[in-house]
Amino acid sequence: MKLHGWAEDTAQLHTLSSEGEWDRMVDVVPDEMLDELCAIGTWEQGAGELRAKYAGERTQIDFGAVPGDPNETAQIKEIIAELKTIPAVAHRRAHRR
Repeated sequence: MKLHGWAEDTAQLHTLSSEGEWDRMVDVVPDEMLDELCAIGTWEQGAGELRAKYAGERTQIDFGAVPGDPNETAQIKEIIAELKTIPAVAHRRAHRR
């Protein structure tokens, strides 16, 4: 966080979390932090955003979702199938040899 200039934000977030002030934390997190640390998009954009941000950079992506209805279940299965096609660091290294 210090590398990005967010040391003060991080310290403030820690203080707020220690005080149980979770609702106030949202006001401390700048959009730039979210852009750097998160893949942001709609359900339709999600897998593409993760691919653009992490392909060749990460070997694992944690994706959690709780479907509310059968349509969401099908959509989540499609997204997970697309996520499985993102090349990982190990995959790219194996093809370079």
